[in-house]
Amino acid sequence: MFGLIGYIVGLITSYNMSDWPMNVGGFGEKTELSSAMLQVKNWDNFIIAGMIHNFSYLGAGVGLVIALFKQFRILKNMP
Repeated sequence: MFGLIGYIVGLITSYNMSDWPMNVGGFGEKTELSSAMLQVKNWDNFIIAGMIHNFSYLGAGVGLVIALFKQFRILKNMP
């Protein structure tokens, strides 16, 4: 569920950031990260995949909170 939400947010974000690498003025110093970023061919898919990845962590956090809540409720009802 959260992956799907991440995909939708990624689509919206990538639509608004289609020329993002040019808008941030390129990449400053020559570092390993800047060299890797220059190899990205499709920024839209890169941003969408990043959003799906980030939202999967959010989904895990929400699942953890729900699971803890249910466990405490079960423990509270035990004799």
